[in-house]
Amino acid sequence: MMEFAPYGSLGNLIKRRKSLLESEVKVYTRMLLKGLSVIHEFGVIHCDLKPDNVLLFPSQEHGVEYELKIGDFGMSKRKEEVFDGDFWKIKFRGSPYYMSPIEGANRSSLGYMVSWMHGY
Repeated sequence: MMEFAPYGSLGNLIKRRKSLLESEVKVYTRMLLKGLSVIHEFGVIHCDLKPDNVLLFPSQEHGVEYELKIGDFGMSKRKEEVFDGDFWKIKFRGSPYYMSPIEGANRSSLGYMVSWMHGY
């Protein structure tokens, strides 16, 4: 069961507004990185992070309209499953349009994927 997201997803917001202010992107990126950090601390790898899986809630602070929460853990894996070697044999994990090029080529370089995701 998931919490109801009254404002939809980040994907919907991007489609609706066409763009976000740089100040919003900075705050939202921080929220997402903090969320990823927390789930990684619990030993979970999301495997399908994309705008449609980031949910919008009324913001309590941060100077932005929404608070973001990561949702849809249906493809997530325990860290042990990711790093035991078997995980990399799975042809596709997640949404192809959101995979890093190296992941789409089925090579195992987690550091590269994280850097690619952040635009480096």
